[in-house]
Amino acid sequence: MSHTPAPWLKTESNTVYALHERHGLSGRVVKCNRMWLHVYFDRDVPEAEQQATVNAVRSVPDLVKACKDVLTALQKSTQETGEILWLDHVLPGVHESAMERLQEVIAQAEGQPKSNAE
Repeated sequence: MSHTPAPWLKTESNTVYALHERHGLSGRVVKCNRMWLHVYFDRDVPEAEQQATVNAVRSVPDLVKACKDVLTALQKSTQETGEILWLDHVLPGVHESAMERLQEVIAQAEGQPKSNAE
């Protein structure tokens, strides 16, 4: 199963939420909450850190999509050219380890065991 689709939005009170459209009682399409998550912090946590954390949570769907896009591009490039990235000539194994790490992160975001990420 995939996560709640983007965009995820935020309020000034550390709530991250996503809307979706559905037919209301009147038959009209209305926007309503699909998901909301309030992030709580200890009172000693600076405001800047709170906002940075909420922004990071809010960016999850976009980060997962970016990871998938990069992984697809790396795989496609390797399949089409039969070659590894030029960086692997300087730092052997970087390409494969980067692809493995992307697969792990994507699997984690999708709630899959790491061994099933491909």
